[in-house]
Amino acid sequence: TLGSMALALLSVCGMAAAAPVVSGGKPSILFLFADEMDGRIFDPTSPQVKPPQPNLNRLAASGAVFARAYAQSPQCVPSRSALMVGLRTDQIEVYDNFVGIASTNGDTGNPDPYCVQSFGQADCLGFAKSQQAPPTFIDRLDTAGYNITLFGKMHAGAGLTRFPGELEDFPFENPSKSLDPKALREWSRGLGPDTNTKGLEQQTPNLSVPDNVAMPATGNDYKTLKSCLEKLHGGLISPGGPAQFLYCSILVPHPPYASNKTYMDQVESMNISVVQQVPLGELHPNDVSTSKLKHSLDTDAVSADEIEHFRRVYFSMCVEADSFLGQIIDALDNTGARDNTYILMISDHGEDNTEHRQCGKNNMYDSASRVAMLLSGPGIKSGQIIYDLTSLSDVFPTVLDMAGITPPEGLAGSSILPLANGAASPQRKGFITAQYHSVFSVTGEFMIRKGDLKLIVYGDNQFDWQYPPQLFNLTADPWELHDIASSNQAAVTLLTTLLEGDMGGPGSLAKIDARCKTVQRNLFKTYAYETHGAASGCQKLFTKLYSSDFNASDAQKAATWLDAPCPFTPPPPPPPPDPTCAHGIKDSTGTVCCAASCKVCAHPSSACDARPGGATACCPSIVTKANQSCATHGAPCVLG
Repeated sequence: TLGSMALALLSVCGMAAAAPVVSGGKPSILFLFADEMDGRIFDPTSPQVKPPQPNLNRLAASGAVFARAYAQSPQCVPSRSALMVGLRTDQIEVYDNFVGIASTNGDTGNPDPYCVQSFGQADCLGFAKSQQAPPTFIDRLDTAGYNITLFGKMHAGAGLTRFPGELEDFPFENPSKSLDPKALREWSRGLGPDTNTKGLEQQTPNLSVPDNVAMPATGNDYKTLKSCLEKLHGGLISPGGPAQFLYCSILVPHPPYASNKTYMDQVESMNISVVQQVPLGELHPNDVSTSKLKHSLDTDAVSADEIEHFRRVYFSMCVEADSFLGQIIDALDNTGARDNTYILMISDHGEDNTEHRQCGKNNMYDSASRVAMLLSGPGIKSGQIIYDLTSLSDVFPTVLDMAGITPPEGLAGSSILPLANGAASPQRKGFITAQYHSVFSVTGEFMIRKGDLKLIVYGDNQFDWQYPPQLFNLTADPWELHDIASSNQAAVTLLTTLLEGDMGGPGSLAKIDARCKTVQRNLFKTYAYETHGAASGCQKLFTKLYSSDFNASDAQKAATWLDAPCPFTPPPPPPPPDPTCAHGIKDSTGTVCCAASCKVCAHPSSACDARPGGATACCPSIVTKANQSCATHGAPCVLG
């Protein structure tokens, strides 16, 4: 298509000068990525189900599994963007799935071509200037002379499509035309839970998912697998050859949830129990809001069999991911270059899988925030299970460490190679932090884990409400069902201080949360409010997003939040009931009965074919088409 050709040209024009090819003993790097894989699967101390994953277990046995690794932000684009540049999500202002890294190779004057396609050149230059994202670790490997080949899901932007390969999933979606409620509810999180969850009554989730799909993974996953295998079989990585960076990223076990007999059989005999839930009346208010936004608050109404089947399908998808990645590992082994190749396998976030009345991710519980992290390669002792806390923030410095590249100052994490090599690392902090500002949340969420304790705190709201913090002892309570914050105020204070210190000092959480909400409000104002009539269309816009429950109080709140007018006109009251029109329609005044749909006249007891003149002449207006108004067809019906 012309759009594809334009993007191709933009990609070519954005390519930097070719870097010198690295050889002479530099290790190659195989980077394996699975989306939404629960990291607790690889933690022997976790009670989480351990589906059979022979290939990834073999990879772990050849090196190290980091059993307590966390996402920097449990959502695709924020997580992937942050790990690509080694910074926190707030530092690069990538908060959600709709605007990724807008610059290319750290150049704010060279926007990502897919950003330009969605938002236009000027807006993408503005995003890039605001984000100030530095080059990714892939850019730095390229500069150092590595050959770069990328396949599969990237979902970060940053102009990485300019490298050889074929990437999928581009994090730029302009909702101004579609009025995508997912994006616009997300960008209007600042209105708070009372408004943001309007129109979402307590609902029973639909957990019915197929287990008989011939090819359950997405088509892109099969394409990614084929491409990576072809490159490896074709000698991309070879003994003594140039240093390569090969990126193979699959979507599974990310939704759509689906499986088949091949994978279901491998989890059929496993005890996959229904997880315990906090009673509805005791839920933390953030869980109430998030579950409402996910249409899953009333999980109690779902049968145990349906929940168990849903959970089993997810774990079978993890088996499928293992099968895909195992074929790539086998292909590398067959090259004879394994001894001088690092393999790093990660996931970008976890999967709730009905825990906490949720599916997906989008929260700070371990179900959503724990990730897979496996490492094998030159000099790494085999068979290690490392329980030190790690984070996807550590990926950037680790990859540069593999390549012998000095990392820049000010990174959010540090290399895990010293841990894998059995050495102490003075750069490790002894705790990890994370944050979340994306879809299905109504305010900023911040988390710190140190030792057994994990604290979650929430951002303020301009409309004077505040969610209380949560504190969990993950050794005593691995499913995070018992909040102990109220009885451990000293621990809450200590961890809050440590969390704020890691994110910029006292008051930093409030500043980060406020900045995010300002960015999202401006996006909403630009791509929804102003493109749909501004003040004149405000009520209609919010009614579309938040249903007819949107009222005058909500409109005033929206005007305050937008710092722009949002007038509200109460809808007219419904007309009084008229029993003679029970099966008919009314004219434009709402009071006069007219002819109705096929076989029914104005009077509910009179079938059209029983009246004089037959079906098309039962009333003087001679209505020949269902549901047409009296104004179109003359005088109103006269009851006979």
